[in-house]
Amino acid sequence: DYNSLHATPYYAPPPTGLTNKTLAEKVCFLGDSHARYLAYQSEQMVKNITLNTTGCKDLAQRDNEIYSYDIFPYEAMKFADEWFPLPTNYSDCDVVFVSFGHHDAGFPREKPTPPLTYVNNVLQVARRLENITKASSRIYVLSCNINGFDERVLKCKDWRVPSLIDVYNARLQSLTTRLGDGTFQFTTPTLNRTYYLDNNDIMDPLWDSAEDWYHQCHNSVRPLAQRILSLLKTVPQK
Repeated sequence: DYNSLHATPYYAPPPTGLTNKTLAEKVCFLGDSHARYLAYQSEQMVKNITLNTTGCKDLAQRDNEIYSYDIFPYEAMKFADEWFPLPTNYSDCDVVFVSFGHHDAGFPREKPTPPLTYVNNVLQVARRLENITKASSRIYVLSCNINGFDERVLKCKDWRVPSLIDVYNARLQSLTTRLGDGTFQFTTPTLNRTYYLDNNDIMDPLWDSAEDWYHQCHNSVRPLAQRILSLLKTVPQK
């Protein structure tokens, strides 16, 4: 039984006090399939319906770019330069979680995106989101996850290896400063409310646990979902 290899429980409750009725912010997700899985799992958690589910949303249809989520909108972005010319409906988002980089490091363009180019693309994405969202909105860039070694990687046709992903993440974190509450905020002059979430402590121990080589599902996505959900504001209790 593959699932017995990991001790992650099959039930993952939301952070204390957070439900789909107490959520006080509009939360949006932008990025590749890792962002989509995180949006799906976060919604399942907020609805408190994670019991006996794997955390994966239709693995056979994972290339579908849009899902009809009730709570958390998801917008696909495989490559930043493909997303820039497109219209976006995220102007009213209070929080945007951004997660991408697997297509940059992967096989689609038959070569990996250089780390400095990737970092520049991340900054441009954050700048566009800051420009179109409210002054009170917060943008969170998530560290890129490491994948297992599938056949394409072993044949040097895919470059999603720990060494490259680690450089992506290290370059991003080098542009931030750590605040008193432990969060990292980007210090580049054109960004004022964009933060970096270093999730390596959650993702790295199970970096090769994905049943399909790419998506870790509940094994590490659930703790990650709990972390980002704990950043959200709730309606004050009477």
